[in-house]
Amino acid sequence: MNLNKQHILIKNLLFAVCMLIYVSTFAQANNNGRICGRIIEQATKQPLTGANIILPGTDRGSTTDVDGNFFIGNIEEGIYKIEIHFIGYINYIKPDIRVVRGKTTYIEEIGLSQDIIEFKAVTISAGAFEEDKDVPVSSFKYTRQEIRRNPGAAGDIFRAIESFPGVSTSGGKFSAFSVRGAGPQDNIILVDNIPFPRVTHLEGGREDENPGGRFSIFAPGLIESAKFHAGGFPAQYGGKRASLLKLDIKEGNRFTPTLQGYVDLLGWEANYNGPSYLLNNTGFNISVRQQDLKNVLALVGQEDQGHPSFWDIIFKSTTEISPSQKISLIGIYSPEKFTRTLDNIYKSKGYNDNQMIDLEDTKILTGLNWRCLTGDRGFLQTTLYHSRFSRETILGKADIRIKDSQVPAQDDISYRDNILNERQKHYFYGIKTEYYYSFNSFLSCLAGSEWQYAFFNYRLRQSKSDTTYIFDGNDFRMDAQQKYLVTYPELVNSEKDSRWYNLSSYIQFTFKPINTLSITQGLRYMYFEYNNHHYIAPRISIKYDINSKTALSTAAGIYYQPPDERTIATNSPKNELKNEESVHFIAGLKRYLTDDLKLTCEVYYKELNNLLVHPNRVSLTYSNDGYGWASGIDVSLIKRFVSHFYGQVNYSYCRSEHNDNDGNGYYPTDFNRTHYFTFLAGYEFNKEWNFSAKWRYASGYPTDAYNIHTDVFNNPEYLRYSKEITDKNALRLPDQHNLNIRIDYRRQFNYFALVTYLDILNVYGHLNVVEERFLERTGKHEEKGFEMMPTFGLRVEL
Repeated sequence: MNLNKQHILIKNLLFAVCMLIYVSTFAQANNNGRICGRIIEQATKQPLTGANIILPGTDRGSTTDVDGNFFIGNIEEGIYKIEIHFIGYINYIKPDIRVVRGKTTYIEEIGLSQDIIEFKAVTISAGAFEEDKDVPVSSFKYTRQEIRRNPGAAGDIFRAIESFPGVSTSGGKFSAFSVRGAGPQDNIILVDNIPFPRVTHLEGGREDENPGGRFSIFAPGLIESAKFHAGGFPAQYGGKRASLLKLDIKEGNRFTPTLQGYVDLLGWEANYNGPSYLLNNTGFNISVRQQDLKNVLALVGQEDQGHPSFWDIIFKSTTEISPSQKISLIGIYSPEKFTRTLDNIYKSKGYNDNQMIDLEDTKILTGLNWRCLTGDRGFLQTTLYHSRFSRETILGKADIRIKDSQVPAQDDISYRDNILNERQKHYFYGIKTEYYYSFNSFLSCLAGSEWQYAFFNYRLRQSKSDTTYIFDGNDFRMDAQQKYLVTYPELVNSEKDSRWYNLSSYIQFTFKPINTLSITQGLRYMYFEYNNHHYIAPRISIKYDINSKTALSTAAGIYYQPPDERTIATNSPKNELKNEESVHFIAGLKRYLTDDLKLTCEVYYKELNNLLVHPNRVSLTYSNDGYGWASGIDVSLIKRFVSHFYGQVNYSYCRSEHNDNDGNGYYPTDFNRTHYFTFLAGYEFNKEWNFSAKWRYASGYPTDAYNIHTDVFNNPEYLRYSKEITDKNALRLPDQHNLNIRIDYRRQFNYFALVTYLDILNVYGHLNVVEERFLERTGKHEEKGFEMMPTFGLRVEL
């Protein structure tokens, strides 16, 4: 079926669903709304019976039943918060609950943590913050509404999390993130408990591009919550050496249907969230999005960048089989295409950016999660998943001869459109299971295992010898006096089918010897078939509660990260690669100033070993000769949204250095950005208007010291320059700073709502330089980065 037929079919299906929901919505007689949800014990997932639910500002409330469910009816339309109280547990405030006339607002499970600390005349309350007892070091969470309101993010989760302490982003150009001096590829990303690292579009379209994509595959409003740990995470998680990000896709509302249609500068989107009408106690959440950036790039004067477009189709089904069993299914299909042709090169400044690109990429994920309560003290969770990723990239170059500053004629243009062809296919199959059991209020255990099978097909074809104009003293050259590199097909071409499996298991105990002290000890075992290596990774974390509002914490552990599939496939079989190793040491302070205001401070040190090193640009061979370290401090003050005002202030200091063991000593890592500062503030005037702003400052990216060589071919008729790197990352690009603002407006008309927003990234248009691209035709650098990007959209909600 071709793309046009698929497009027509999707629109017809959406129209049919729209009519169904429109009719069913108008059939509802009650103009007021309702709130329902479920309260559980956070650790054991057991329902809490008899918890009191209060709706402040009204005379409404409820009490949970034997299954932990509650229901509050006959509520006037508006924005509310609920307070949850249960004896022996920390009270919790759930804000930002929108009630719509004639609909039931479904709140996903809320977990309460036990309060075993007894102080005289003091009740401990985390207020609007969730407490995770198993992760005593600092962790942060964004809800769906906080992601939406984050200025400059346009609802993109990966642009929103730049507000977390210790997180570095590109200032708008990329949605990928790095943490505490590590790279974007060093972060664990779980989507509904499934490892799925390829969560962005337009990643690495150019051969000199920074790692990381431009846009999230998740449409705005699709992620229910994002939980982030900058380091020191427990033995339950592994496979990466920097940070952990857990994304939960919003569940379907089992009680009331909602249909949304959405249009903005980039494209369109349609969502259905509601009952399945096929299975009992089942909710569906379906999102279809199509984005084409051609028009918006023309709007901001960046047509020379190329023509990117992509689709995202995401589905989640959640069924409550019984009060003790819950099952969910997830599906993701995200194709994309990016082209850069001669037409785009004509629009580049001076015709110097001469790379041609034809890229097609597809990401697919299917998964199942099943959770079963086992008695009244534990639960078992099993996850099955299959993911695949395919990409084909064709790179070419155009050679445009400019005469007397005139527009080049047809005879002045020559090009090669298939210099390099790279094809990748990744397939993963996995099963993971974990069991939690609480022996009593002082001792609990979590154990689990994961098996993953991987298949990887890789082909790289270079049609003929090619010239590279950037080099350093370690790069291979036939003649040492040669001031450029030549890459030969015989050194580059590769084709390989690889199959291997990974096995991991872990066990961790949380022990509370006294009421104010919590100790979590864990051990993780990993086996990787591709290099036949076994790894043992111990972890420990300790939390001490000074009083009802203040806690000290510390954590230490070892983390291992295997090479990515492409590195494994292209590396020589004789050169066996090990996993990179990172040892974390963390100490932190947490203080609740009020129920909705939290101060955190965390210092850290990381020792890095067996780092991958790519010593030669003309070869694809890697080694584990590198080592290094990282250290810093993160300070954060967060005001959660409870009524009208919310905000956040962060400061991070970070230093990270590597040594490639090549005699050149230590150098700053690519993501060693010394200072980060974020100030975010927002105000919700009423149920219709919301305004927020964010100002962010970050030190510039490290960049190389270099020498420029002129006329490297000794041919004035074919004048070319080259760049010789003399000191890696010895300099720094200009500092980045930008102001983002967002305005949201929502108007309810009887049984439908009109929602619009204006989101402006980098209001004052400062060029945040991400890279300096070397131009071999002129011997100069072109600063590449992001200036102002306005986005606005309109959504209709039934």
